[in-house]
Amino acid sequence: MTLSASGLITYLYGYRHDWHRESDGHLVIVPRRVDEHVWENRRVQSGFLGLPGADNVSAVVFNRSTTISKFNRMGVFAGFGSSRVRLERQRQAVSHDPNASEPIPFRMLVNGADYIETWVEGADVFHNPYAVVPLSPDMLPGAAHHRLASDGTLESMVPEWHPLGSVTTITVLEH
Repeated sequence: MTLSASGLITYLYGYRHDWHRESDGHLVIVPRRVDEHVWENRRVQSGFLGLPGADNVSAVVFNRSTTISKFNRMGVFAGFGSSRVRLERQRQAVSHDPNASEPIPFRMLVNGADYIETWVEGADVFHNPYAVVPLSPDMLPGAAHHRLASDGTLESMVPEWHPLGSVTTITVLEH
């Protein structure tokens, strides 16, 4: 799930987003149209949200963090489980620096007193620009909301804390 998000974005909107830095170090994102996806002898048309009939899809909700590990973390966060079980979560989160080309690494102790996680954390909502009935971002507060702009770039409203997936290590401590 942590590796499929970029492919999903390309499939839904029909754009891949390349990037480079200008001589002054400024990050430039360049949308590149993708008409189809090819694997061996199979071809699939790209830009699902623009295909006939897809205007009845308001948005696609995806959460690369919704795995068995999320259920384990949420149980520990709610106070369930053995005090001998230690959960540590690490990976990368969104950087809100508009010039950043890399996410921010993180490492947190799930059993820690300051750990917080919500069920919607890590959710991405990809809004259909052609939807007959658009989905209001107010329907999924706490999620990141993405829209395709007319120039092929993505416009995103992302929560302050938004993990891009994680790995949870579970350790059982000795008595």
